[in-house]
Amino acid sequence: KDTTPASKVAAGSKKARKASNASEDSKSTKKKKTKKVIDPNAPKRPLTSFMLFCKYARENLKKEHPEAAVPEMGKLLGVKYKELSAVEKGVYGSQAAALKKQFDLDKAEYLKSEVDEEALAEKEEIESVDTAEPKSKSSSKKRKKTIAPAEEEKEEIESV
Repeated sequence: KDTTPASKVAAGSKKARKASNASEDSKSTKKKKTKKVIDPNAPKRPLTSFMLFCKYARENLKKEHPEAAVPEMGKLLGVKYKELSAVEKGVYGSQAAALKKQFDLDKAEYLKSEVDEEALAEKEEIESVDTAEPKSKSSSKKRKKTIAPAEEEKEEIESV
């Protein structure tokens, strides 16, 4: 890293702009991203044709290259997949298409059941409001106005 002070850097240079931008940016201005809540009951997305190929070819590739780490294994699988003929890729593509259709059906069913549950919950909420007991009369009575100590003294003087 270059530890040249910002005052010695030329006015229009990249370093000067970076230094000024760094001073303008502060941690308080950054917004924290809220994590999206995922329903554990929702159907999971289907595997793609490449992922299906990886699922079947990984074991054979491990036998050929037992020393390969995970990133290297991914690169080797990508090379192998590119080398496949259109017919071989089509096999994995048709499997992926079948999984996608099944996923679409499952998702539609899931969304329908989710809407049904929301409607049922709303209906129960409305029924519970309708069947709620009416407020008692004691709660509708007005409370006596509390009198401040200074006003009490005035009332005592007037009554005497």
